[in-house]
Amino acid sequence: MNWNLWAVILSILVVIIGLYEIFALGEYTWTNYLSTFLFAVVVVLILNSMNKTQ
Repeated sequence: MNWNLWAVILSILVVIIGLYEIFALGEYTWTNYLSTFLFAVVVVLILNSMNKTQ
């Protein structure tokens, strides 16, 4: 699969988790750690993709 597609899918997942936390449906437990980890993965995927295009 394309790495950009994975970055988009994970970004959408991070946004959904963020909205879940903002509207107080979840507490700052595992979702906070999961969204932080997924955000870091997305940043790495995007930077890797940018380096390959140069």
